[in-house]
Amino acid sequence: MEPNSLEHILREKTAELQALKQITSLTDNLKVELEQMAIQTSKIRDNSASVSEVTDHWNSILRSISQASLKILQYTQSDYEVGSWKNENNATEKDEDKDNAVPLPETLVRIRTDDDDK
Repeated sequence: MEPNSLEHILREKTAELQALKQITSLTDNLKVELEQMAIQTSKIRDNSASVSEVTDHWNSILRSISQASLKILQYTQSDYEVGSWKNENNATEKDEDKDNAVPLPETLVRIRTDDDDK
């Protein structure tokens, strides 16, 4: 074989080696990016599960808010005027404080309705 031919083959193989090293480097970078994307996808899945749980309970939440707001609709403007709800009977001081209180909406209480123990 001629020396030029061997040098030519050596240059081709060196170029091929450099190309393979570059491909290996790009493949490693792609692997790292795909792993990061898998982690982000997992986080998105977890967050979407949380959103799904909230939307599943949304009707119940709105119904509770509606019931609480409807409870306060039974009062009139005169119920909120100072002294108009004062009881004229001789009652204990504790009862007087209760009678003198301004009407408020019903308190919302969270009660777990499903049997899942999470």
